[in-house]
Amino acid sequence: IGELKQYVIVEINMDRFLVPPNGMVLRFEDVSLQQREGHGGGLRTALGHVTGTFLPNQITAIMGDAQKSLLLKTLSGYGLHSQQRVTGHIFINGTPVEGSLVHAGLA
Repeated sequence: IGELKQYVIVEINMDRFLVPPNGMVLRFEDVSLQQREGHGGGLRTALGHVTGTFLPNQITAIMGDAQKSLLLKTLSGYGLHSQQRVTGHIFINGTPVEGSLVHAGLA
């Protein structure tokens, strides 16, 4: 029980997570990536409305088609350019992150 006293409860919306010391919960909600097609073209959705949670001390597998790398690049902000637009919400231990993890100094 003494060990549990060091843990912190992180609340994100209606969900609660028990986080160990120095642990982190990464939650993303309704994250989308749109990119412009050609000069003056419209926006095309490359990644649409993804929600998920990465918990401390757990291995998370991202399975599916080619969107796996795109999701990680979108969350981190690496390799994105001015023709791309990211929308949605990212939280670290319940605190909203403005922009990407790179902009927040976390990646």
